[in-house]
Amino acid sequence: MLPSTERIYEIDLNTRTIDAPEWLSVETDHRSETIYFKVPRYFDHMDLTTTVCVIQYINANGEGRVYPVPYYDITTCTRENFETLEQEPYILFPWVIDGEATKAAGDV
Repeated sequence: MLPSTERIYEIDLNTRTIDAPEWLSVETDHRSETIYFKVPRYFDHMDLTTTVCVIQYINANGEGRVYPVPYYDITTCTRENFETLEQEPYILFPWVIDGEATKAAGDV
């Protein structure tokens, strides 16, 4: 159901870096934008679908918040490993940007 034009941001678990969007939403918007991320399904011999995922962030007011990820998509994304020539599964998950993240203008 994901539109083909929707950008998916990648998370590198080895370097702990996130390919993040330049902007999330308009100030005071509530659930008007959804950002999608992908991450390898397996990391350090662990299936991450057996864990709970949350997005921790600090809004522009300096308030820390947690967004519980509502679901994982494990069928949409794969990547070919050129060393083993096998498909590596990825997890795709959404962050629905809510009013807590957009309550003030600025960096999140």
